[in-house]
Amino acid sequence: MIDFYSEEVELKEGVAEFLEYLNSNGVKMCIAFATDIELIKIAVKHCNIEKYFTDILSCAETGKGKDEIKRISTVYIAEGETFLSQLLNV
Repeated sequence: MIDFYSEEVELKEGVAEFLEYLNSNGVKMCIAFATDIELIKIAVKHCNIEKYFTDILSCAETGKGKDEIKRISTVYIAEGETFLSQLLNV
């Protein structure tokens, strides 16, 4: 499983540009996932996007369930018309 996160996982189309746009406009970002925190850290590093996030959280750390994390981690832009619910193709 570690090999997948360190070698195969890829960003969805447009995510790198979107993260750069948010970052260049001063938006502070963190990631919240239900997946094991160490695997997410590996994937974020592999995708070279760690510079965009101030923190990486897991369900275990937040005390929230997977459904709650999904709601928290959804990023809404353009008054909710466009949204990015997952950053990685996992």
